[in-house]
Amino acid sequence: MMNHFDEKYYSGNSNYTSYQYDTRFIQWSYDIKKYLNPKTLLDVGCAKGYLVRSLRLLGVDAKGVDISSYAIENADEYAIGHVVCSSATKIPFEGKFDLVIAFDILEHIPEPEVFEAIDELSRLGNTVFLKMPHFYDPWDLDETHVTLYPKSWWYEQFANRGFDVIEDHEILSRFNYMGGMLFSKVQLNRTFSEPVVSELASQEERNYFEKCKHIDIF
Repeated sequence: MMNHFDEKYYSGNSNYTSYQYDTRFIQWSYDIKKYLNPKTLLDVGCAKGYLVRSLRLLGVDAKGVDISSYAIENADEYAIGHVVCSSATKIPFEGKFDLVIAFDILEHIPEPEVFEAIDELSRLGNTVFLKMPHFYDPWDLDETHVTLYPKSWWYEQFANRGFDVIEDHEILSRFNYMGGMLFSKVQLNRTFSEPVVSELASQEERNYFEKCKHIDIF
């Protein structure tokens, strides 16, 4: 599969016409920090580490893995040293992260390997946050979307691994996560506070983080 995710994939040979650091990662990282407040986080399918960058700017000890050697070799400067090339079916980390996320990743993994990936996410986190398409779209340009199931199927997979399905958490009401799914083995904190932005953030990033306080999506 890794041969599919080369430079061409990220520059137009998929649903991406251009893959670059933009405001979606700022918005996602802000929401994750505010509503889930993890101290440690693993981003499975991190690509070039843009979300890892934004999360680290908010004080989260974020790490990432991705099957694409091209993406890892061209990782964001703030993500270098925190992202590694790895399949989601055999992730080279031990212990537990406060949160494991996989955004638009599991649909790329064919069966039966997708069950191995679910086992790895379950091994590494007591809370797992997913986002992915749940149906076949004839306009989808990404030929690597091979595992498409309704939410109920994913609910069953994680329930079978001891997770509770969380359907009423505030983060799921955010515009960005209308397709999101949240699973946890622990009680989630429901006390929210505004994230603090690192001095390493650029002024443009600071401006967008500030907008997150007032605008649902931009």
